[in-house]
Amino acid sequence: MGIAIACGVNFPVWGAMCKLFKNILKDTHGWSEDEYAFLDFFATPIPNFDQKILELLPEGGINSEDEKNIIISNVKDLQAAEILFWDGVFFGLH
Repeated sequence: MGIAIACGVNFPVWGAMCKLFKNILKDTHGWSEDEYAFLDFFATPIPNFDQKILELLPEGGINSEDEKNIIISNVKDLQAAEILFWDGVFFGLH
């Protein structure tokens, strides 16, 4: 559940960044669809994603501090992995 919630918090921003980067590569550098397919996959919202995540939540919500800490840890871990990705992209281009 924690990882799903982390994805729900994070994926809209991740998708927006992938879309922006994809458009830059396509428009400025002339990349083909095959070359930016990875970014295009993540730039495309998952239908009903929020609803699917809400269905995973326990009835009554998340009440224990342990559950909250697991979710916070999962969000931080996912964001740390994304920083590594974008750092790799940045340093790979320079």
